[in-house]
Amino acid sequence: MSAEEKSTIECTLPIASVRVASLQLCPHRDHGEKILFPLRYEDPLFSAQTVTLLLPPLKLKGYSSNTQLLELYADPILSKIQAIQEALVSQLACQKLWLTAASLKSAEIQSLFQPILKSNFLTVFLHPKTWISKTGSWKQGPATEFSGGSNIQLILRLQGLQVLPPTNPGKRIRIQHQTLGVICV
Repeated sequence: MSAEEKSTIECTLPIASVRVASLQLCPHRDHGEKILFPLRYEDPLFSAQTVTLLLPPLKLKGYSSNTQLLELYADPILSKIQAIQEALVSQLACQKLWLTAASLKSAEIQSLFQPILKSNFLTVFLHPKTWISKTGSWKQGPATEFSGGSNIQLILRLQGLQVLPPTNPGKRIRIQHQTLGVICV
């Protein structure tokens, strides 16, 4: 069995059961023009170095095969995603050593943040190797067209907060994510 064929077990948390206070930013890592603050889940009953969420079925607003951008109506998970975004931005504002080095005041972080939740829509990107299930069987992308208004369930890994580019005055802060799976229900 080759290294690519070996499977890895990854714990996926239903978003409804996620305790926002258990999401913790780790010390940042520099990746050239990017800085990443990795995310982990630390709970008295459960601990994980990665945060992978199973979202409930959400109605599709739109999909662009050119940009691989998927937009979903987020009403069922709106308050949870908002709470996650607010908690992560707040934790980043407490990273005093990094803030001083980056010449940022904690108040500026909120204005630089690009949410994955805009209005009532969850916006995620599909990687060309995202796993997709339309008829009960799985295939690896690139994604094909999706029907507007259909229900889609996502398996979404939140990797952390990313600062792009860290030395540029036009920097942005966003939740680095990877869409691991798309289930058409």
